[in-house]
Amino acid sequence: MISESNLRDLSREIWDVAIIGAGPAGGIAAALLAGHGCHVVLLEKSAWPRHKVCGGCLNATAVQTLRDAGLHDVLRGAVMLHEVAWHVAANSGGRALHVPLPGGAAIGRAELDAALVQMATARGCVFIPGVSAIVQNDDSALEYRTVRLQRQKQTSQLSARIVLVCDGIAGTSLAEHSW
Repeated sequence: MISESNLRDLSREIWDVAIIGAGPAGGIAAALLAGHGCHVVLLEKSAWPRHKVCGGCLNATAVQTLRDAGLHDVLRGAVMLHEVAWHVAANSGGRALHVPLPGGAAIGRAELDAALVQMATARGCVFIPGVSAIVQNDDSALEYRTVRLQRQKQTSQLSARIVLVCDGIAGTSLAEHSW
């Protein structure tokens, strides 16, 4: 992880890929790209580790995708699922609905995200938690994109050939762009 004083040092490098958001999309992209030798920086606005309630259940396709990508180790703490059951309160008739979910897995979202980030950093990715990131330029004629970084009162920037924005539904990394 990058300390407060080293945040400014990021502007001295040109990154192959800057990834904004260390959730499943960002973590998987960082692990795969770093594993292929790209110079990758992964940026996350939240302090780390972060705890999220959402997510955690993966269907068989998601589990197989992780295996096919060589990321199956992130599922070590997962519980394999065979079905999902919904139960209605007894005063409403006490019914239950059972839906088959063969090949699925349940893993806490914090554990999944942490495992993906750990795999990405083991492959050479630089991980920076606790920093907000805003994509500055969108001129496709430019060779690099600029990302403004903000951590508390410190502002810095970095340049990357490619910026992947994986900051979720409520993300703000592209807020300064009209499109």
